[in-house]
Amino acid sequence: MSSHNSNFDSRETSAHRSEVLPADLYKHLRKFTSTHSTLLAWAGFQALELKRVPSNIRKSALLVELTWRGGSDPGRRFEVASTHLVSLSILASDPVVCADIQRREDRSRRSGGIGTAVILLQCGRISQVMPVEVDSPAKVTWSTITEWEDLLCRWIDCGTGPFEPPYVPKIPLLILYIQPSYQEFSINDLK
Repeated sequence: MSSHNSNFDSRETSAHRSEVLPADLYKHLRKFTSTHSTLLAWAGFQALELKRVPSNIRKSALLVELTWRGGSDPGRRFEVASTHLVSLSILASDPVVCADIQRREDRSRRSGGIGTAVILLQCGRISQVMPVEVDSPAKVTWSTITEWEDLLCRWIDCGTGPFEPPYVPKIPLLILYIQPSYQEFSINDLK
């Protein structure tokens, strides 16, 4: 996984303006992104509805707006303030990021994937771009969950260790042909 710091234009909320942010926020954001890479990739897949609409990967990105809460645990130094789907055009002004996304897109498609999903993390004026190469939706065994945002927020809030995405159980189809049998019995037989 590669990620980039970027200064794409983002709305600055009142929550962001009132925060006291550390001078090395970008380092904390990079570590946070690395710690939660599986969770964030899963959330991007869910938010973009890639199982149902794979073409969303070429139009939109998941923006996760974070607030700083500090602390000693790198996985819990931020909390999710909100999530939004944004147009990928938001990255057009950063040629280095665009080139990396395109390189990953090409590599994903050559290996049978659908492309590169983009997850953007924003805290104050610092952002992190996380491109994620995505396999064909038919190969992805993650369950589709409509409550993905709630799970994302709760997981980050609790910091309960590595995230394991909910998977669609692979239960082999077993067909039993049962021949009904009839047997005569009386009420006394049941006692």
